[in-house]
Parts: sequence; C-alpha cells; structure tokens
Amino acid sequence: MEIIDCVIIFATNIVIKHSMNKQNVNEMNGVTLQDYYTNLSKEEKGKLLNYIAYHLGIGYSTLIAKFSGRLHFSKVEAIVINQIINEETWKK
Repeated sequence: MEIIDCVIIFATNIVIKHSMNKQNVNEMNGVTLQDYYTNLSKEEKGKLLNYIAYHLGIGYSTLIAKFSGRLHFSKVEAIVINQIINEETWKK
C-alpha cells in the first residue's frame, strides 16, 4: 500500500466520523443514492460503478444490487459514496 493510499484512508476516516453525526445516511439533499443512480445514463452508471469498485473495493455486482435496492449500503459506504457523488470525483 502506497503512502497516498494511507493518507486517503486516514482522511476518509476523519470525514466519516465527522459526517456520521451530521448526515442522514441514505439521503443526499432529499434524493436517495438509488434515485441518483437511476437518473444517470448507462455510460455514467458504468463510470460511477467502476470508480467506487476500484476505490472502495466493493464488488461491481454488489454495487448494482445496492443501487437497485436489493441490498443496503452500510452507514460508512453511504457516507463515502455521498461524498464521492457530491464532490463529483467519479466524473474526473
């Protein structure tokens, strides 16, 4: 594991601890993660899923099941994914 990965994990843990006290886990300004995902184009869905799978280590098919509502996001997953979506880091 590279130093940058450790720094990112450390920073993410700080953000998560701070955010868990302030956010409704599955909401993003009144829109759920599932609603956000549903409104993306097919190309955007693939790009978002690939980004999350690579950076968070969640399986691609597991992500599809979670975004479809068949499985549920953990609190930590929901917070980190909300952050990824809000900052639009997956689009870069």
